[in-house]
Amino acid sequence: QTDALEFVNELLAELLQTASRLLRKGGEFWIVYPTERLADLVYGLRGVGLEPKQLRLVHSHGASEAQRLVLGAVRGARPGMRVGAPLCIYDGSGAYTPEVARMLAP
Repeated sequence: QTDALEFVNELLAELLQTASRLLRKGGEFWIVYPTERLADLVYGLRGVGLEPKQLRLVHSHGASEAQRLVLGAVRGARPGMRVGAPLCIYDGSGAYTPEVARMLAP
């Protein structure tokens, strides 16, 4: 399990380094990531000059625990992050919420 975690950490570091290299100052980077790895993500972003600016937790249903997050970072920005309202995928009947339906509409 330790080897797998090290591999994931190396992949994240490589992804973030590449994103930072490709972005101009003020450029945005967005990622969907597991919530339990938020600390690793923020640490990695700041290590390559990407400042976390927007965070949103993603829930399957309103009462469920968030399993994923959506995080936006900006290259060369000042510190300060806004935490948005939770994003719920499904409503009580199992259908997409109106917000998600709009996102997936053609």
